Amino acid sequence: MREVRPLNGLGTALTLTLSRRERECFAPLLEGLAPYPHPYAPEAGEYMQRQSPSWGWVLLLVVLLPACSRLSRPALPPEKVGAQELTHLGQVYQAQGKSELALQTYHQAVQLNPRYMPAWIELGNLHFLRQEYGQAEAVYKKVLTLDPRMAEIYNNLCRVYAREHRNLDEAESLIHRALALHPSHRYLYLDTQAVIWMHQGKHDQALASLTEAIHTTPPGAYDVLAEQYEHLGEVYRHLGQEGEAQWARQQAAIARRRGGSSKEGGL
Repeated sequence: MREVRPLNGLGTALTLTLSRRERECFAPLLEGLAPYPHPYAPEAGEYMQRQSPSWGWVLLLVVLLPACSRLSRPALPPEKVGAQELTHLGQVYQAQGKSELALQTYHQAVQLNPRYMPAWIELGNLHFLRQEYGQAEAVYKKVLTLDPRMAEIYNNLCRVYAREHRNLDEAESLIHRALALHPSHRYLYLDTQAVIWMHQGKHDQALASLTEAIHTTPPGAYDVLAEQYEHLGEVYRHLGQEGEAQWARQQAAIARRRGGSSKEGGL
C-alpha cells in the first residue's frame, strides 16, 4: 500500500479516521490537503475567516468516501489528535450532515484544550444552526469570558436574543459594542441592530440601519445581502408599506439566485 505522508490540520484528522483501504484509495487526495494558518489570531483579538484547505478535495472525499467503505466509524478518540485537528474533523462531519458527530467532536476539542477558540465558536454556531439557542448562548458567553474583544461573538449572542425576542435591551448594548470593536464588519452588525430595533418596535431606526447595511455590503456577498433584504421587507411590512415590502422580497430572491450561481461556478 502506498504510504500517506504525515499531515497537519484537516489532513491529519481525515487520515486518522480512514480505514487502511480508504487511505489507499484516497492517498492522492489526502496529500492535497496542505496545512493552513491557525484561524485564530490572539493578537488581533478576533476569529479570522478560515482560509480554505483545498475544500474541493474535501468535497470529493465526502462524496466518494462511501464508495470505498460503508462501515460507520465512531468519533475520533481525542487522545490521538489535538484540538485543532478535532475541530477540522468536526467541520467535515458537519459538511456531511452528521451534526451529532460534529457536536461530539467539538466537545472533545474544547475538553482537550479549553482555550482553543475556534472549537468553541464552531460549537456555538452549530448549536445556533440546530436552533438550540440556550446552548448557543452559553457557549458564546463562555467565549466572551476567554476573550471579551470578539465582536463576532457579541453579534452572534445578539442574534440568539433576537431569535427568541428576549433581552433586547441588552442585545442593543452588545451590538453597539460589536460595532465599536470591529468597524470593518459594520454592514453585518447593522443588520443585526436593525432586527433588534424591529423587535423593539423602532421601525424607522431599523429602516435606516438596514439601508446603510445594504449600501455598504461588499460586492459578491449575496447571502448576506439576501438576508438584509428579507429583513428590509419585514420592516416595510410593519410600516404598512406593502409595495416596498414586496420589492424587498424580490431583491432577496435575486440575491439568493446570484449567490447560488456563484457557488456553482466556484465548484
